[in-house]
Amino acid sequence: MRSFLNGYGSASNKAEKDYTKKNFINSAFTLSERNLIKEKTIENKDDSKYGTAGGNPTKDKVFLLSYDDVTNRSYGFSSDYNVHDKARYIQGSTYARAMGAFWFTDEYDNEEYSGNSEWCPLCI
Repeated sequence: MRSFLNGYGSASNKAEKDYTKKNFINSAFTLSERNLIKEKTIENKDDSKYGTAGGNPTKDKVFLLSYDDVTNRSYGFSSDYNVHDKARYIQGSTYARAMGAFWFTDEYDNEEYSGNSEWCPLCI
């Protein structure tokens, strides 16, 4: 996932797949937008909810939020994951929808969330 999100080459992932040409960061952002995205050191702690082992720290521009991130009140989220927190919803981009991202619809879901996607640890 890291390789696809950031456009890393085959040496950066177990599947040895080259994502330098087809990847998220180059498809979803213009060159000027990519130049504004700062690289961050990600700690990759063990998952507190499911017990999944973390890993070594990494340096990435694009990364997925952890369960601890999306239940962190200091980040603006509800600490209770069972609460439908509007902070965990976002309008999906055209690119995300073209790639098959889930989003709520009026027909089947709560109208309040229509058009939004939700962070979901089991949806990845």
